[in-house]
Amino acid sequence: KADLNENWEAAADKVRAAALGVDVYAVSSKTGLGLDSVKQYLLPGKTIVFLGSSGVGKSSLLNALAGQEMMDTGAIREDDSRGRTGSLSAFPAEP
Repeated sequence: KADLNENWEAAADKVRAAALGVDVYAVSSKTGLGLDSVKQYLLPGKTIVFLGSSGVGKSSLLNALAGQEMMDTGAIREDDSRGRTGSLSAFPAEP
């Protein structure tokens, strides 16, 4: 959710420094920032995984990458700012 952090570049750099050898991309499903960087991994016959805490935007990111609503996005609980339901799904990458 790079759109929620004015200093997303610095935050991404901090994660890169902690996760040497791991590709790190700042993305926003809302603005489209960084989606092209992630799309390079969407290849026919390949499996990718999005992991994250409840409410971080995994389903929204998948919808943005697909260019359509493939996953329901639930509301966030007001009392703890977490997602209401989990999601588990798979859909094929376009050739």
